[in-house]
Amino acid sequence: MTSVHPAGYQSSNIRGLYGRYGVGWAVDFAGNMHAAFWDVVTNAFTEAHPPGVYTSGINGTHRNLGAGAYQATPQDDWHAMMWDLTNSNNNIDLHNLLPVGLYSNSATFGIWRNTATGSVYIGGYATSVSDGQWYAMVWYIP
Repeated sequence: MTSVHPAGYQSSNIRGLYGRYGVGWAVDFAGNMHAAFWDVVTNAFTEAHPPGVYTSGINGTHRNLGAGAYQATPQDDWHAMMWDLTNSNNNIDLHNLLPVGLYSNSATFGIWRNTATGSVYIGGYATSVSDGQWYAMVWYIP
């Protein structure tokens, strides 16, 4: 057993593993989650928290991609998010791909990239505005 807890954070966890990389979050001393990933072989820690958001976390990973959610401010709804762990310019706010006005909160938990085609499947949920229920969602990125 090896602790990969990063210095400067009050707590941390790894929610998913793929190869030598783990994804999850670290909580700062103000109590905010910061999306992050680790190289569990070298113990290298990388914060992947989007700039300007309140809290974020990654729940699953496949290859260089992460699936999770972020909250822009404490009053805002959660937004499903796909992280490109090698290039943050390729991150996608998946909540913005949902039909406008039909869903409030959303989050993702699993992700898979088809290496033959490059297409990506991301599983999670979105909360219906009409009845407040969670609905299983699969986002497809060709």
